[in-house]
Amino acid sequence: MFIGGVGSGKTYIGARKALRKAIDNPKTLGLIAANTNSQLVQSTLVEFWKALSEINFVEGIDYVVNKQPPPEWGIESRFKRSHNGIITLRNGAQIVTRALYNWIPLLGLTIGWAWLDEARDTADIAFRMGIVDRLRCGNSHKHQVFITTTPNGFDWLYDYFEAEPNKPGKEHLKEKRQYQVATTADNVINIGQGYIDNITDTIDERLAKQQLEGLWIDVFSGKAYYAFDRKIHVTEEEMKIDRARPVMLCCDFNVSPMAWMVAQIKRYSGDSVFQDEVICFIDEIEVDNTTTQECVTEYLSRYEEYGFRNEKELADSTIVYGDAAGKARSTTGSAATRSDYEIMKSRGLDNQVIPSANPLQVNRVAAVNAKLKNANGKIGTLINKCCTGYTVDSERVAFKKGTRQLDKSDPARTHFTDAGGYCIHRLWPVDRGKFKSVNTAGY
Repeated sequence: MFIGGVGSGKTYIGARKALRKAIDNPKTLGLIAANTNSQLVQSTLVEFWKALSEINFVEGIDYVVNKQPPPEWGIESRFKRSHNGIITLRNGAQIVTRALYNWIPLLGLTIGWAWLDEARDTADIAFRMGIVDRLRCGNSHKHQVFITTTPNGFDWLYDYFEAEPNKPGKEHLKEKRQYQVATTADNVINIGQGYIDNITDTIDERLAKQQLEGLWIDVFSGKAYYAFDRKIHVTEEEMKIDRARPVMLCCDFNVSPMAWMVAQIKRYSGDSVFQDEVICFIDEIEVDNTTTQECVTEYLSRYEEYGFRNEKELADSTIVYGDAAGKARSTTGSAATRSDYEIMKSRGLDNQVIPSANPLQVNRVAAVNAKLKNANGKIGTLINKCCTGYTVDSERVAFKKGTRQLDKSDPARTHFTDAGGYCIHRLWPVDRGKFKSVNTAGY
């Protein structure tokens, strides 16, 4: 296994090793696999086509894809009917390309080698039964599975390559289950320092150890918002609304309590302590046994407190972020009722930035942690001392043991950080393996 940080060259290496296997084993069936079809087509195979091009292999002359080999090659394909997902080299080697989310069809194959890209997202059973158990081809010089991946905490890869071989009496497994670790910085000559700097700006320190250094780190256990520090993030100075900037209303539509956060963005360009853009949570609205209509009324009634002349002026300055589920309609009998966001529009809160679907919970939590403090140690979140619900959430919300889901056993918890998290992920998203940020110019 080649385990490393993003951009460390894992797929590059894997593609060229796979090609070498195919060239050196002309009578062998090999396998190139990724977890999903999109990953296979858009990443894994893209690098394999590049590897073929580098040695001047031309499609139709040196290899064919999804076709029977030409008769003049003098080789017989193992596949008499469908060649979908099959690469055939002129030397007689063939490669099956598959996505492992559906690994059952692999049970009929007999292979000599396999390359598995980004195995962190693959199920253990797919690896053991769909790949390892299929290594039976007698023509292969050496049966081998090679994996390229970023780590994903203490998962089955950790057990297979690290924990099991280090158990008493299992030392012989170390020779069979070898792995090499590489950091993102090891490949800086090819990806550039700017690439690394962009990532460290947009993820937190703990996630960086996993995604940049390739270390076994479990970021989805214990306290969810581990980057939070009351002494750093909760300000003792009273924060006020700046009427010159838009007001962000961040919504979670739980009935009891319904929790909304009021925020603005403050800029600290070039500051040594703060990120260029800091989200300031200035106020919170918490109402038990309520409706969206009542919460809108409560929010707009605070216009004087926020420095606005009337409710309309506050509504016109507000951008709404929140739970995508609030777009759904419910029914009472045969009559359709308005969605939460339609109710808000009817009260003048019509500037709404709502996704079609909520982000993965782990990605939302990762975005909040990165905004609390990124891998460069810069702070991106400030919380008004009056926002006690958000503060307590940040300190107490944890992952449910053995899962990657937040523990919601306490009905009072998660709602404030959920509300703020929808906004943070929308503006500064963190997606494991992608790490992109959204330009918030004008906010």
